[in-house]
Amino acid sequence: MRQELSVSNRVQQYVMLLREIGMPGKIPKKANEKERPVPTAELLRLAELNKISFLYLSNLEDMPPIEAQNRTPDTLDRLSIRNKVLIQTIQEVASIFDKEKIRYCVFKTIKPFPTTPSDVDILIAKKDFGFAQSILSSSGYNLAAKDEYSATMHGKSMIVDLQTQPSVSNLPYLPAEMILQNSVARNIQGVDVFSPSDEAELLTIACHSLYKEQLFTLNDYYSIVLLSERIDIGKLVDLAKSTRTLDALQIIIEVSVRITEAAFDSKLRVHEIGKHFGHPSYSPQVLDMPLHFPFSLVLKMLFSRCLRDPQMRKRFLPALIRIASPRQFAKLLSHLIRKTY
Repeated sequence: MRQELSVSNRVQQYVMLLREIGMPGKIPKKANEKERPVPTAELLRLAELNKISFLYLSNLEDMPPIEAQNRTPDTLDRLSIRNKVLIQTIQEVASIFDKEKIRYCVFKTIKPFPTTPSDVDILIAKKDFGFAQSILSSSGYNLAAKDEYSATMHGKSMIVDLQTQPSVSNLPYLPAEMILQNSVARNIQGVDVFSPSDEAELLTIACHSLYKEQLFTLNDYYSIVLLSERIDIGKLVDLAKSTRTLDALQIIIEVSVRITEAAFDSKLRVHEIGKHFGHPSYSPQVLDMPLHFPFSLVLKMLFSRCLRDPQMRKRFLPALIRIASPRQFAKLLSHLIRKTY
């Protein structure tokens, strides 16, 4: 069994990983040293946990030889294929919804760096939810699971997760209408696809990380920092205030600043945003990645938001009752101890 790494070695690992990747378009990768303090295989394991293995391997010049008869899903060629499938799925579903005039927004999926998510997340206007499922079913997608706010559709090569409301345990944590109203058409390799504005996407990723997953990965980190380079700070603040999520955003920005300072010498725009916000009420040490947020903190922040949001308040007690059931409680425990998502 591999021995547990010391705190300094765990920090060294994620810092070395970030330095070997750099910050796409902003900070070049650090030149590879002849003798790394952390082996490439260990960095790849960390990249997989943090959902940036494609980004890491795309930037690695001296990747170890890959056995032709023993290729795994983590090798660069397979990840490249997966990325192409992602783009094709987004293009296909967007074209179907545009043709049927279904209001949609692809969110938390199109990142400002090479990525290979496990599914495509699409926000659908509530009135179009049933129709969207029906249209995808007639286009070869099969309904695998469904609840009040979401429907999971299995396609030929990738899962499409339709949602009418970002939620955790059926508790809405971010208004869907905010995302839909702040969607823009982006050209994805020749096809116009509606996705959130940079400000709305940054806020959505921050809230999803804290409220939904209680985990912050390096995938989230790169998303936050690269989107920060493009946003209007005033618009971001206005969205956070209007959705009562400013406290969550402050924590995620603070974590992103701390990671940047640990890995890079350069100042990025996320530092400017951090100064604008000031220090949040909770400011964790980033000793390992992914970073786990305490469940007590998340519960406290959700409760605080409920007090300020009448729509969310209606759902809070039913959500607590649901969590208290043996089955859901077991899922919660598994959720809290997992290493990644």
